[in-house]
Amino acid sequence: MEQGKNNDKINELLTKIKGIKHIKIIIGILIAAIIMLVYVGITSNKTNETINENTMQDISETNATYSENEEKLADILERIEGIGKTKVMITYTDEEKVNGVIVVAEGADNPLSEWKIRHAVQTALKIDYHSIEVYSMK
Repeated sequence: MEQGKNNDKINELLTKIKGIKHIKIIIGILIAAIIMLVYVGITSNKTNETINENTMQDISETNATYSENEEKLADILERIEGIGKTKVMITYTDEEKVNGVIVVAEGADNPLSEWKIRHAVQTALKIDYHSIEVYSMK
């Protein structure tokens, strides 16, 4: 008996849908919109992958070019009391001017060591204090 009620409801719904003017056009527009959304999503994802690959390639090329300066700075910082093992990343502008520095060091959780790192980097590279980010190494 319950299945008969469900069939009646389905038939009633189908009758209402068929009664809507231009239902085929509306359904066609909905299908086209869904296809467009899927297409945009797929092409957007491919674009992001290409951008990520290019960015990683640029970072690798930059690291290869400037790794000597980073190694020198890391070596100097490691010799300062209270700092310990250090990793450095220097970013440059198109004109090869230092843009910013990231330092990850074992002793960076100590405020005095963080100050020493910032001051040493600022002095060595002649950059603003605000262009230096210091993080504690895990």
